[in-house]
Amino acid sequence: MRRSTCGIVLLALALCGAQRALSAPVYDTIVDPISGRKGHVPKPEQQKLSRRLAGATPLAVDCGAFNACPLASTIAQALLGNNPNLTLSAGASFSKGLCAQWGTIPAGGFSAGHVMAGWFPKGAVVLSSGIAATGNCNSNTLDYYTGLIGGGGDANLDALVPAYTTYDAVALEFEVTAERDGMLVFQYAFGSDEYTEWVNTAFNDVFGFFIAPIGTPITSGHNVAIVKGTADTQVSINNVNGGSHSDIWTNNRAYDLQAMTPPQSTVAIEADGFTSLLNTQGYPVVAGQRYRFKLAIADAGDQILDSWVYISAGSLLLDQKPNANGTVVLPTPTPGCPNPIVALDASKSTDSDAGDSLTYAWTVSAALPVGGCVHTVTAAGASATVNMSNLASGVTYTVTLTVYDKFDVDDIETETLHVPSDCGVADQAAICANAGTGSGGGTGGGSGGGEIVTYFPPPNLPPWPPGISNNVVPSFPPSSYIMAGLEVAVVPCDGDVTITIDGTTVGQEGLQQTIGDTSEDEVIFIWRVSQFNDQENPVMPDKVIKYTNPDGSYTTSVTFTAAELGQSTAVQTLQAWLDVTDVGSTWDQGAGIVDPTPTFVKLLGCPITPATPHVTIAFDDVASPKPFTVACGATVDLDGTIPATGKTVTLWMWTLEDAATGALIKQFMKTTAVFTNFDLSIVPGVTLDTFYSLSLRLFGPSADWDNDNWSTKVSMTPHRHRLLLRPLHHLR
Repeated sequence: MRRSTCGIVLLALALCGAQRALSAPVYDTIVDPISGRKGHVPKPEQQKLSRRLAGATPLAVDCGAFNACPLASTIAQALLGNNPNLTLSAGASFSKGLCAQWGTIPAGGFSAGHVMAGWFPKGAVVLSSGIAATGNCNSNTLDYYTGLIGGGGDANLDALVPAYTTYDAVALEFEVTAERDGMLVFQYAFGSDEYTEWVNTAFNDVFGFFIAPIGTPITSGHNVAIVKGTADTQVSINNVNGGSHSDIWTNNRAYDLQAMTPPQSTVAIEADGFTSLLNTQGYPVVAGQRYRFKLAIADAGDQILDSWVYISAGSLLLDQKPNANGTVVLPTPTPGCPNPIVALDASKSTDSDAGDSLTYAWTVSAALPVGGCVHTVTAAGASATVNMSNLASGVTYTVTLTVYDKFDVDDIETETLHVPSDCGVADQAAICANAGTGSGGGTGGGSGGGEIVTYFPPPNLPPWPPGISNNVVPSFPPSSYIMAGLEVAVVPCDGDVTITIDGTTVGQEGLQQTIGDTSEDEVIFIWRVSQFNDQENPVMPDKVIKYTNPDGSYTTSVTFTAAELGQSTAVQTLQAWLDVTDVGSTWDQGAGIVDPTPTFVKLLGCPITPATPHVTIAFDDVASPKPFTVACGATVDLDGTIPATGKTVTLWMWTLEDAATGALIKQFMKTTAVFTNFDLSIVPGVTLDTFYSLSLRLFGPSADWDNDNWSTKVSMTPHRHRLLLRPLHHLR
């Protein structure tokens, strides 16, 4: 049997039986200019997209009712509705994006059967990194649905994903005045066609809902799109998916669903994955004060594949925080502890909002030094119980009650519970060893019984290499790891990467195809590295590994060095492919198949060192300079000549901020366009392997100017960057 290069397509068609035949494609293909990834746009939508980008009036779309390109003030008012506790101030605007990227779905206007129709009874505002109107379509028509907007990024969104650069940003900004004290909340949902194959890769579309007092610069700490129950885990593709917070996420990718047993069908929405209806984290406000809102979404990593965020119309309101009032009721002390049941009572908890409903979560936990774990029992309900027979005797546990209202605004109260010596389990080591095997130590009324959860502290990591005094955790994952789907392996400067595939645990299609199609005693693994979507043109010679009389495990690994991959001063993203075959050492020959699941290899640019010929980082109006890394003590020149063209400029202000928090590090005022010998190592507060945003602003006698493209990211490493990569465990 001999395969053609369309073998991958044939396999995909077999697994995704609902796909149309490729002889008459119903879509146009867009190639991203940054990464080379391909996206698909239905032919009618392609025509509408080109007209939108040309500035023409957007055409109506056949996906329910959709109001395209409304005024920013109209959208802001739709979010507030008739709320008497919030007043919309003047000056609402879209600071980023094209009008194809925003719109509203009126009340009752969702397309027939749309999965989110019941979530937004008053309608929804839709923002998108691509085409907003598609968010109301009631069918998952394409795996790689996309519109190529070609827009710039957003600094606040960049700060949420420091290792990425954003593109195609759209941002709505407005101000409100609070008429009373309370917690600002609203409801939303997120969907994307980056799911599921691009989770934890070089592409991580991002959105943020920022709230800050007027006069306070917005930072990543002002983002309220946070996963419930966490302090600061933002809702994003890498954080909410099938492997992380899957309880608030739904897989809608046809390829994945058709491969299930039994096969599943997609639901009525274009997105390949989407969240549940979520509440924002409550933001405290004071009566009479004004607050700035910024609602933004963008592509991250490149400009391809659309994401959508839906914000419930009329849901922006002032909520009052509930009052948690919990009591731990111990049984009557009796020798031998015949009654070990402790009652947990939250019935006296209150909420001043009329008609608000409350839910209750109990956590009973204690560190067990002998057992070496943190023992935790959970329960739910206004009335719950915990059985001291399952707890450690003689230990004092912390009882935490968290009370949530219907908008997930919470209040927390803690009490203590001391377990008498004759009531619990004396063997702490046994408690830790048997974690999760019992029936549960807590029970709850309302939402179900309790669960024993035991947390084991991670083992101590190996010591830092000699001579490294700044113990900064590396910004990138370890270079050796198990190949398990579409993930990104990072090659440090002058380093290497080892990719391991384990045929006994990883369901790789190529291995399965080979096992099914050939009975040969020799199995051959051919590894190839190419640029994006250019499998036929490798960047280096293929690597061939042969197995004779394999035992069925088919476990193999391959190492690529930075020199083999062509590392340079620029960051590169490559793809590693695996051909599993039974004949020779030539790519795509014999039985088997080229595995359609590549591994992304991110090749870091070698840091600019003191020995490097002098480098100039030039800024312009077209695109942001690529992020760069300098070794400690190296200098570069920053050139702001082009941004000043045609302007009367008297001052060039260069601003350095922490990319993750937005905290100001330092501002440099220069009277000439070129900032010579910029040295990151002498700036107070700068640490190794931390991303910083570097931006330019111009000032003249009667005006000032800034531009999203006048910014980049910079980090600093020791001279030998790879020494900082701590030998962590493999990713699995």
